[in-house]
Amino acid sequence: MPSSPWTSRSGTSETDSRGTSKSLAGPILFLPVPYRPIASFEEQIPGCSRRLCDQSRIGAAIAAPPFGARGPIALFLNRCKYFTSSRATPVQEWKKSSGPWCGKTTKLINLKLTAMKTNFTHPTGRRHSTPLQNLLLMGTALIAVTQTSVAQPAHLQNGLTLVTQIYSQQSQGTFTDSQGVPLNRYGGSWEDEVDPSFIRFGNPNQGVMPGNNTTCAPFVTHLLLATYNWNWGNVVFFDPILNQNHSCESPSSYRYVAMIKQNVGFEVQLPTLNLVQPGDIMALQDVGANTGHTTIVVEVDWLSAKAYPSQLVGADVNLAGSTYYEVEVLDSSSGQHSSDTRTVTLANNTKVITNGAGVGRMGVLVDGNFQVLGHTWSLPTSNYYTKPNTWLSGFNSRFRPQSNREMVFGRLPALNVVP
Repeated sequence: MPSSPWTSRSGTSETDSRGTSKSLAGPILFLPVPYRPIASFEEQIPGCSRRLCDQSRIGAAIAAPPFGARGPIALFLNRCKYFTSSRATPVQEWKKSSGPWCGKTTKLINLKLTAMKTNFTHPTGRRHSTPLQNLLLMGTALIAVTQTSVAQPAHLQNGLTLVTQIYSQQSQGTFTDSQGVPLNRYGGSWEDEVDPSFIRFGNPNQGVMPGNNTTCAPFVTHLLLATYNWNWGNVVFFDPILNQNHSCESPSSYRYVAMIKQNVGFEVQLPTLNLVQPGDIMALQDVGANTGHTTIVVEVDWLSAKAYPSQLVGADVNLAGSTYYEVEVLDSSSGQHSSDTRTVTLANNTKVITNGAGVGRMGVLVDGNFQVLGHTWSLPTSNYYTKPNTWLSGFNSRFRPQSNREMVFGRLPALNVVP
């Protein structure tokens, strides 16, 4: 069968065009569920007849999704550190060591992890992805994840390989090639004779060093060209700035936004964050302008969910009920996101700031239906739980609402991988 952007290259399992392993239990399922206050959790837990905690200690709870008596359920214990799920399995006891548990011994449903991991190991040594529980309760919505494995599309794999190759060289103190040219640069122009943009994969056997000289949108375009021989010049779309139909081999960020919204060159626009998968394109446009940014999604970190603290002084009451998620992205940038590979740590622990291709974390704020309300380029540095006011201040200084800088997500069609 022909390869596609969502075909696993690991060879461990056959995958469909969305990267879901056919040998496992099916696709990811997202079920938004409204709040429903209850006095106890007896009615929510198949196979459990004992009351866990009263409402005064936990707060509003979520109704179990309609999976039937033996289906999975989830509970979120306010400020507790466990997400819990069950398929009518026996309830286990978890002893309290510290933290705001409900009593000295709290009955929690048995934790069960899925196989939803990606293969990328962060160049700094930290695993970029954490296994997700079967069911995660985030803010005002329930996210149900079936037992599945999401494969990385080939363009994402190639981009992460390039970043890893560059970081590996830089962390050993090699920042330039044999000609003295930096391995990683933010710059270049498409097919420019003086300073052309390019990406170059390293090949130690042939003495080829990895390299990058791109800005944001051309970086994505170069990856698509190198991976699928994809040519945007074959795609005609309506340019909202030129106010006419247009085509170009290297679209800028606002044109990526236009093509996603017009479903031109893309299979579909993803209207909500819960539909986004690794490899999807995130494009941003400064509203009414020809500027913006383009990235490839590496991961939406559902475990990072933070309820917007609308009760604090300085909060925007219009954002009450929203939730903030960290999204790891692959891009070419002149600036740093959070946890960014463009901050290179040398053997002596010296840190060197670079630019160009890398992986980092942005923040996305969504409403109860996962509609995007806005984003932050980087994450607040203060602790959300222990210093909420300074966290909010950091959020406010970074936040770009959709009315100011629009963020859209698009999914590419199935494409043949270049051998």
